Amino acid sequence: MLTHIGSPVFTTLTILIFCISARSFQTNSLRVIITDQNSDAVTNPTIRLKRGDSVIKEFKEFAEK
Repeated sequence: MLTHIGSPVFTTLTILIFCISARSFQTNSLRVIITDQNSDAVTNPTIRLKRGDSVIKEFKEFAEK
């Protein structure tokens, strides 16, 4: 009887731990975020490389003029 109850509980805990670790891996991965500073994303974009909540590198003036 305990094996029938324990197996779904173990499976649920395993899936929960996997989801938590996958979420933390995703938040620590490197992301590229493109935003516009002056509401003109084509001529004046800003590109930020982020890892988690911290900005690693920011590019503001790279577009051709």
